[in-house]
Amino acid sequence: MMYRAKNTSMPYDLLTDKDGLNLRPYQLNAIKAAEEAVISGKQTALLAMATGTGKTRTVLGMIYRFLKTERFRRILFLVDRTALGEQAQDVFEEVKMEDLLTLDDIYNIMRFRMLKQVEDVCCGKYHYRRSA
Repeated sequence: MMYRAKNTSMPYDLLTDKDGLNLRPYQLNAIKAAEEAVISGKQTALLAMATGTGKTRTVLGMIYRFLKTERFRRILFLVDRTALGEQAQDVFEEVKMEDLLTLDDIYNIMRFRMLKQVEDVCCGKYHYRRSA
């Protein structure tokens, strides 16, 4: 991701709105920590959250803020299981962000694409290709 230092101040009200994402304080803190890492020029950041703590909604809020503030033009959201991709896509298409629009409505979200794992037996390596 290429960082673009444009509008870096934006209120967090939309992320805590009861009719929108309704994020909890720890989810908001995770987003703030990721933003600070980006602003300070760090190349990597790790957010560790337990099962059932709302990681998908947290990432949705983070993606929305990164796009809205024009920090990034494109974001790759990668998951390791089909179920996680489908869950994320459902959240992107259902949760209302601004003006009763979803992230999917506001931005051009490319649909979840299934990748097929192919094992290279002789080398013990894994390669991925788009399934037909």
